[in-house]
Amino acid sequence: EFIPAAWMNKIAVSKGISSVKNGYEGLTGAVNIENKQPFEAEKFGVDLFFNHQGRSELFLTSGQQISKKFANASFIGASFNKAKFDANQDGFLDNPLTTLINIMDKIDVRNEKLESQISIKYAYENRTGGQTNFNKSTDYNTLNHYGFGSETNRLEFAAKSGFFLHGNEAQSLGIQVSGVYHNMDAFYGLHNYLGKEYNANLNLIYQNIIKNTNHKIAVGSSFMIDDLSEQLDSIVLKRTEIVPGIFGEYTYAFLEKITLLAGIRLDYHNQYGIQFTPRVHFRYSPTENTAIRINAGRGWRVSNPIAENISLLVSSRNLNILESLDKESGWNYGISFLQSFEIRKKTGSFALDFFRTDFTSQVIV
Repeated sequence: EFIPAAWMNKIAVSKGISSVKNGYEGLTGAVNIENKQPFEAEKFGVDLFFNHQGRSELFLTSGQQISKKFANASFIGASFNKAKFDANQDGFLDNPLTTLINIMDKIDVRNEKLESQISIKYAYENRTGGQTNFNKSTDYNTLNHYGFGSETNRLEFAAKSGFFLHGNEAQSLGIQVSGVYHNMDAFYGLHNYLGKEYNANLNLIYQNIIKNTNHKIAVGSSFMIDDLSEQLDSIVLKRTEIVPGIFGEYTYAFLEKITLLAGIRLDYHNQYGIQFTPRVHFRYSPTENTAIRINAGRGWRVSNPIAENISLLVSSRNLNILESLDKESGWNYGISFLQSFEIRKKTGSFALDFFRTDFTSQVIV
């Protein structure tokens, strides 16, 4: 809901362990969603949608290329569902009543020595569901009629810049900065939830080749701070994570047939101490249309047991935390086979994947 399809440019799905440049998480894969870029966005775009159940959407896009080196894209959209539908007449809404507003602006700067992007995004959502007769003003926190609802405010900022050093595109320095503010006030029957998060990330990445493009290296450092507070009725969870880290990655490529990528990370978590994260990826392409990939590595993360399982509260279940929770960590191994083909000028592909994750520590709900 917070990423409108009308603004998307492409979606990339990676299976298995990810690169150490992307952080110490990403144990079983990652989804990267890229929005439309300022230089490629249409000058004015309208995406309008209605359906028979009362849902309406309007998303606007405006891209302006100021010069060959500077472009801006603005996005604004809203989605509403205010009609009460109960097709099976069970007394419960088929779809929650929602109000969603999205606003985003992106700036792109390019020249011979620099590529830079800055984006800021705000999202607001109000959602109410439950019984058709539920009225928040009279039924909230009572047994009159069952209902659930949430109000969410989210603000995101991201900036990344790449500098080509000594006029050489193979030698570069990248800087990535991001920040998120997220606030959610919700209720599920007689349960009340309040969650608030402040998150900031900084990444520095230096990339270069060794003698030729067959050998590439990437080294860098990262810093993350995350302040999270959650309250579900009488359960209160608060923590502040501070995680500085360093990483290095080596890539060997041979004739576009063999690619080997090996990386390590060393992070220091203010609660869990030093964490070592090795990862390796191997790709072999015997033909242009065939690819075999093998990867393995370690990943870890700190779970958010309430926020990640909040959908369980809709059933009026009670959530109890029985013990002090450790971080989640594990090892992931995988192999995949991809064969592309063409039949009557139609392209297609056939894929086989096998992945396994061995958790050394896991939160069970």
